[in-house]
Amino acid sequence: AAYNILEKSYRTSFATMILFDHSGKNKKLYRKLHSFAKIKNYDGSELSADTLADCDLFVCFGSKLHSDSSVSALKEFIDRGGSVAIFSTEAEPNNHFLSFYGIRIEEGTVVRAVYHEGFFHPKHALIQNGIAQQFGSSAENMSTSMAFVHPNGTTLSVEPPSFTLLSSGSTSYPVDCPVAAAWESTVGRGRLIVVGSADIFSDEWLERQDNSKLCDIFFDFLLHRGMEFDPSLGRSDFEEKECVPDISSLSNLIKPCLQ
Repeated sequence: AAYNILEKSYRTSFATMILFDHSGKNKKLYRKLHSFAKIKNYDGSELSADTLADCDLFVCFGSKLHSDSSVSALKEFIDRGGSVAIFSTEAEPNNHFLSFYGIRIEEGTVVRAVYHEGFFHPKHALIQNGIAQQFGSSAENMSTSMAFVHPNGTTLSVEPPSFTLLSSGSTSYPVDCPVAAAWESTVGRGRLIVVGSADIFSDEWLERQDNSKLCDIFFDFLLHRGMEFDPSLGRSDFEEKECVPDISSLSNLIKPCLQ
């Protein structure tokens, strides 16, 4: 109940305005948010101060930051106390904006290394030990028991002051790398969450495993609904990526030898 974003106490006010990048794959999330907030559909046009003027949260799927003016408008929006949620596997041009907050979307794909019943595609990674941040107080902390699906996703590079929320765990490859991160302003109300999957809260995956609970937690944090993260209580000791030789390319090269 503590994580239910549809609690009656939240239904009494519809002062919250969300600019939502609506698509056919996110109807369930749209209805979930629309139950307690006003929703303004984002048509993919260039972002501006006027577009974001009356909004509390901008929710973006994929890559929509195609111009410097959109990046500047979104950065000013966060500086004014707005929140932003980006769900994407597209490194560019998102990384131009995310570089201001110490987050970078990496190229590549998260794939499962262990078979789980009901998850047939390797890119549909069931992660059972990937919670990197304590959610709620120690008494109600659910981190150790939560499992989630990271479908068609990639990893992130996270540097302070941003902090990791979710990792790829020990049964996916790359092993134990950040897949979701957050940033919070120290002088205002601005907040940011980035997830390396555009499908994690889509209609197909929202109600699988604990994805719905994660959805509630993330949006509670973004909309200042009593959810706070303490980076000092979370993990920061993630596996570093190592460069390995391209064995396929090397095998095709001429190999000199002495006779």
